[in-house]
Amino acid sequence: MAMTFDAAPKDWTFESGSLPGRRRSEIGLWWFVVSLGFFFASGLLIVACVLPFLPRPDDFEVPRLLYVSTAIAVAAGWLAGRAVTLVRRERQTAFRRSLVGAMALGGVFCVVQGWALGEVLAEHLPKFAERRAAVANQLAQIEGETQAGNLTPAEALAWRQEVFADSPLPFSGGLVSLVGLHVLHFAGGLAFAGWVTWRAFRGEFDHEYFTPVRFNAIYWRFMDGVWLATFGLLLCL
Repeated sequence: MAMTFDAAPKDWTFESGSLPGRRRSEIGLWWFVVSLGFFFASGLLIVACVLPFLPRPDDFEVPRLLYVSTAIAVAAGWLAGRAVTLVRRERQTAFRRSLVGAMALGGVFCVVQGWALGEVLAEHLPKFAERRAAVANQLAQIEGETQAGNLTPAEALAWRQEVFADSPLPFSGGLVSLVGLHVLHFAGGLAFAGWVTWRAFRGEFDHEYFTPVRFNAIYWRFMDGVWLATFGLLLCL
C-alpha cells in the first residue's frame, strides 16, 4: 500500500509557514529579550550609581505592598515555567491551567504594584508641591539678589546648586518612574501571555511545537529578575 502524507504541516511559526519562518520568529524574540535586558540593565546601573547620592526624603520607606507584589511576580514566573514542562509532557489540561494562572497572577501583580505607587503618590504629592514651592521661592530670591547686584554670577550659581542638591525631588521622581516603567513592561507581557494562552486553548501547542510558550516563560522570568534587582536596590538605599 502506498504511503500518503495528507496531514497538514506543523505550525512552525506564530501564524503559519515554514521552518525558516520559525527560525526568524525565534531570532526576533531573542533579539527583543536581549535588547530589553540591556535596556533594564543599563537603567538599573544608572539608578544604582545615582540614587544613593541624591537627597532622600526623611519620611520615605518601601511600601509594604511591594513585598506582596514581589511574591506574586515570583509565583507567576514559576507557573509560566511550569507550563513549558507540562506541554512537553502533553498534559494539556494542566498546561492551560498554568498559563491562565500565570496570567491571573500577572494581572494581580500590576494591580498591587499600581496600588502601591498610588499610595506613594498620595502620601508624597502634597509634600512634592510644598518642596517645589520652596525651591521656586529660593530661586526667585537668588534671581532678585543677582539683579540687585548683591550676588556675583559665581555666587548665584553656587547657591542654585546648593538648592537643587538639598532637594529630594529627583530621588522620589526617579523612584516612581523606575517602578512605574516596570509595571508597564509587565502589562505588556500580559498581552503576549494572553495571545499564547488563546492559542493554547485552540490546541496549537504540543510536545513538538511550543516555542511561544517557552518565550513566554523566558519573558516572565526575565521580568521577575528585573523586579527582584529593582526591589533589592530599593531595600539597600
